[in-house]
Amino acid sequence: MSALSAAGRVVETAVPGLRGAKLAVHAILAALALALVAFAGWWLIGRPRAAHVAAATARVQAATATATSGAAQDALKLRIQVDQQHVAIDRITEGNAHAIQSAPGAAMALDPALDRAGRFALCMRGAYRADPGCLALRGDGGRGGSAGADAGSGTPQR
Repeated sequence: MSALSAAGRVVETAVPGLRGAKLAVHAILAALALALVAFAGWWLIGRPRAAHVAAATARVQAATATATSGAAQDALKLRIQVDQQHVAIDRITEGNAHAIQSAPGAAMALDPALDRAGRFALCMRGAYRADPGCLALRGDGGRGGSAGADAGSGTPQR
């Protein structure tokens, strides 16, 4: 036994609260050492990982925003093109109606068989298939008949 440990035992015996104080100091030092190790681990591992996750999240959000913006622009362009096509179709339809109605003999009565055949031919086209006049002409009671191929026009149906 060393003289120092013997002296420590004598002091501990003489001052009984000193042993508890030593334990408290050792516990505080151990807690500080553990906190220092935890902080070093966070500093070296946790903080860079959190920064990496934040950067990846920001890149994904930026890519999503760019893609969404591009899709919205494409949809808007497509909608404008469709509207322009509808306007062009309406102009052609109005022009055709005017040309038919102002043609020589437009007011003359047609032979009923010729009138029916012409209307029936128009009613076979997809653009006129659901027209009430065509439904009545076919006599299918509003069922619309079979969905056969359109016999001609390249114009979209509305």
